[in-house]
Amino acid sequence: VTRHCLKLSRLQLCGCNEITDIGAENCPNLRSLRTIGCNELTDVSITAVADHCPNLMALTVAWCTKLTDASIAAVVAGCPNLKALMLDGCTKLTKVSLAAIASSCPNLECLFLRDCRFTALPENIGNLSKLGLLDAGRNLLTGLPLSIVQLDDSCTLQLDGNPLQTPPSEIAEQGLPAIRRYFEQRAAISTQSSEGISA
Repeated sequence: VTRHCLKLSRLQLCGCNEITDIGAENCPNLRSLRTIGCNELTDVSITAVADHCPNLMALTVAWCTKLTDASIAAVVAGCPNLKALMLDGCTKLTKVSLAAIASSCPNLECLFLRDCRFTALPENIGNLSKLGLLDAGRNLLTGLPLSIVQLDDSCTLQLDGNPLQTPPSEIAEQGLPAIRRYFEQRAAISTQSSEGISA
């Protein structure tokens, strides 16, 4: 299909367990790629997509369990217009991928990270100023970085299923304004404690 459809703009491949290569070299107009449960898909294929599809705006590679940080590094370098990225169930990804996304995807509006076993969000998550949805549910997050309060208050956070302590889950569930107040209160208490010690 990709070899003969040069004007292809959308491609969806779900549950195609034997697919190892998408053949994106012939799809310069591809804007949306959805691959879900393609267990044999490798970094080589996603890197090819990043190299040959500069107009890509939406990428889903959910439950493509062989993908590593190399795929994400290629995507953030080659797809500057990316607005939606779904990485659910990609358990080989590490904090390196998250930091790269936060540093290099200024236009990102939706980021899905559910079931990836992440233990922390990147310290520079606040760089994603256009983010409207961050779904990091069912990971291993125990805390949120302070920079998360730099996201717009309209950004929807989905953090269910994490053992959050800083802030506690009941506060995180209330959204960014509540998280911001939590960190402000912690900072105020810390300042008061420091002043008391100095006195």
